[in-house]
Amino acid sequence: MKLTTVGSRTVAPTLSVARRTLLGSAVVLPLLAGGFGLAFTGTAAAATPHHQKGQSRRMDMDQTLYVSTTGVGTNSDVNCANAAYSSVQDAVNHAATGNTVYVCPGTYNEQVSISTSRLTLTGAGSSSIIDPTSATPSSVADLDGGPTIYPIVEVTPGTTGVRISDLLVDGSGISPNRVCGDNPVGILYQAASGQILSDTVQNVAVQPTGYGCGGGIGIFVEAGPTGTARVGIYGNTISNYDKNGLTCQDAGTSCVVAHNTVTGIGPTDLIAQNGVQIGPGGVGAVFGNDISANDYTGGTNSTEPQADFASGVLLYGAMGRTSVGDNTLTDDQIGVEVVHSDASVTHNTITETAAGIPGSIGVFAVPCDYYCGGFSFSGGDQRDVILGNTISFPGTPVAGTYGIWAGDIAASSTGAVDVTVGADSISGAENNVVLGPTATGVVFIGHAPGDG
Repeated sequence: MKLTTVGSRTVAPTLSVARRTLLGSAVVLPLLAGGFGLAFTGTAAAATPHHQKGQSRRMDMDQTLYVSTTGVGTNSDVNCANAAYSSVQDAVNHAATGNTVYVCPGTYNEQVSISTSRLTLTGAGSSSIIDPTSATPSSVADLDGGPTIYPIVEVTPGTTGVRISDLLVDGSGISPNRVCGDNPVGILYQAASGQILSDTVQNVAVQPTGYGCGGGIGIFVEAGPTGTARVGIYGNTISNYDKNGLTCQDAGTSCVVAHNTVTGIGPTDLIAQNGVQIGPGGVGAVFGNDISANDYTGGTNSTEPQADFASGVLLYGAMGRTSVGDNTLTDDQIGVEVVHSDASVTHNTITETAAGIPGSIGVFAVPCDYYCGGFSFSGGDQRDVILGNTISFPGTPVAGTYGIWAGDIAASSTGAVDVTVGADSISGAENNVVLGPTATGVVFIGHAPGDG
């Protein structure tokens, strides 16, 4: 764990590896009303007419601007063969509210910044590649005062209803130039709203000598201390990230994270990765995702080693009630980790392959952990429902493994986690269900005989 200073506030003591994303805290706004659908509010920016290069064409609300590596400004811009733009950013700059920018197959060596509301940026899937290679890329400030962000595609504060879909966002070109203390990000929404659909985000990391410093996030949504961010994140593929595959945090941030494939780098002593992180201060729904290969093998603190573990889904100070359901979590050191958060963890399939992961936990829920003080958390009474999960570890039970563990003895001197555990199928763990000293609640039919 190595958390640094956020603004004027020291976040946590320094250890060798960053356990959490180096980002702020706050109190969360209510989750999306009416279930999982996102209702985007706010007034879009005024639709000032823009003109294409060398042209005086009126930009209709449903206008599509085409970008091709062979685009020429005098082209008719009616399809990829006749694209008028060769730069994605140039097309975005000329687009009006409600327009679509279509990225034709090809590789585009640039970063993209979007500040036009209700813009759609889309492409042809994995053949439409945004991969900047500048040694001095553009950066933006973290809204919480954290490490400087180097986004490949960003949506700026106050921009609403932006849809980014069917692109390959690649950090291979930007990552070699990033060092410890930088935070490269694939897709960034800052106090903005919209949807991220069917994109591939890969290779977002700092250079190898800085791996494990806590930067490198595939998709990052933050609202800052006073803003609002509401983003639906559906059907994306995220891999080879450094710290987290996906992070949603801050008061005012609501994320629906559904049907994504998030793949860590597997066993490593360099970084405790998290597939999906909600918090500090975010709220959302995480369902139907396939999250795997987040497993930290390096050193941990001696007081509460689990606080330094990697996890498939991490809820850290996620306020409101966050739902984690129907996900498939494979070979994650902790399948679902719930710290200082109210949550429903239901109907997930948590499995390991081969010989299993020593000390691993299917679902881990505590009122606080070793690092809570750095985020101004102090125990608190949380209520978690853990129902209908299938947790399966292979072969002979590995020492120190737990199916469900609530209320760690070292987690907090104050507060408790009140849990309802039931109808969970657990096999292959040394300890099936354990309620520690800081846990209260009930365990009912559905776990293996002999559980506590």
